[in-house]
Amino acid sequence: MISTMALMIMFTVLTMNAFLRYRENSAVDKTVERIATMLEKARAMTLGGKDKATYSVSVHIDKAVLSSSLSSRPVEVFVYDPFVAVSNSLYYPGSSTVETITFSKLTGNAMATGTVRAQVARRVKVYKQVNIYNTGLIEVR
Repeated sequence: MISTMALMIMFTVLTMNAFLRYRENSAVDKTVERIATMLEKARAMTLGGKDKATYSVSVHIDKAVLSSSLSSRPVEVFVYDPFVAVSNSLYYPGSSTVETITFSKLTGNAMATGTVRAQVARRVKVYKQVNIYNTGLIEVR
């Protein structure tokens, strides 16, 4: 009877740990996909001349914000999952770090380049990142 109970407890602990890891990994995947989509959307809307505005994405520690140069209200806001920690290494040429990526109207080039990294908050080794190149293209790794 005791051995059956011990086996059930051990099975439950292992199952819960596997579920938690799956949940954390899924949260990282969703965060990276959503940030990449927001960057692609900002670039496409800028190149497409939507409302004759430039669009940018600001990457903060708790959320990503897509905004227009014509409005103080955000176009879209994505609040990160609590399991995910986000950091960035974005730079304007010749300057210090920034939080915002703005795209050029004529070329679609990114004014800031670098990486945005999403990781499981409690496991640093589990991460994905978005690379932003000066051409405005992005790569998810």
